[in-house]
Amino acid sequence: DLFLVIGTSMSVYPAAGLIHYIPANCKVFVIDPSLPNTYTDTDNYFKTSATHGMELFKEMILKKEI
Repeated sequence: DLFLVIGTSMSVYPAAGLIHYIPANCKVFVIDPSLPNTYTDTDNYFKTSATHGMELFKEMILKKEI
């Protein structure tokens, strides 16, 4: 399973609270130019716009790196 956080401040609830309910084996990806990386591994963190970040995410999927 995958959980994507894209372009959010992680301060608007209830959506911001969803990250606390994902299973431990779920891979978390964050795409945001200003959100600090406190939610995922460095390889799954894209400090960029949603448009560019989704392109990078798509490349990972196509290369089967996920």
